Amino acid sequence: MGEFTYLSAMLSAQVKEWTAIDTGKVVSVDAPDHVLVQGRLETGALGTVRVAALPQHVPGLSLEIYGTEGALVASTDSRSSERVVLRGGRSCEAEMTDLDVPNRLFASDTKARGATGPAVYVSQMLHRFAVAIQTGERAQPDFDAGAARMRLL
Repeated sequence: MGEFTYLSAMLSAQVKEWTAIDTGKVVSVDAPDHVLVQGRLETGALGTVRVAALPQHVPGLSLEIYGTEGALVASTDSRSSERVVLRGGRSCEAEMTDLDVPNRLFASDTKARGATGPAVYVSQMLHRFAVAIQTGERAQPDFDAGAARMRLL
């Protein structure tokens, strides 16, 4: 889908006080707890990003992709959940169904050996990094991709 070619964004501090977990003390805060970004991507598709840091009733994470041929949704039950649920459906189908990611799509065999959650994701990143060192090819995402995100922000 490419990079954003146009975007608008808003920041806001919606919650003015937080309770410190370790002390129970209520503290005033003024850092943004909501970031909203929307824009047009290189392909012409529209993209929306919403990031919120909430002190209570925290929803899970959700990545939703809608296109002309169907939809994919990756989500978690809570912000700290290790289990990502992948659901998808084609435009001709009435409902989305749960999807399994085949082990052949994982670069390392960590998941096939029974690992779950962050161990799988970290092993994928380290495997790609090791392959990049061995072959001299660039691992993705790389520093340039990170710098592009920082310029965007």
